Amino acid sequence: MNLTSELCRAARGYFDWTQDTLAEKAGVGVSTVRDFERGARTPIRQNLLALERTFEEAGVDLETLRNAFLTTGA
Repeated sequence: MNLTSELCRAARGYFDWTQDTLAEKAGVGVSTVRDFERGARTPIRQNLLALERTFEEAGVDLETLRNAFLTTGA
């Protein structure tokens, strides 16, 4: 699964997590989350996987979320 900045924001919003909260839960820097979500840079693979794993462990099915975006055009 390739986490996109849009999916990251949507999944984070689902839990009402701040960027700081997501960064802490994933064990990455706040700047990693902030820069990724605004499209300034793509995190290194290890950090991207940590973000994906954090969402999945919290119960987000990223593939379902991605499909919802594709279906609604969001």
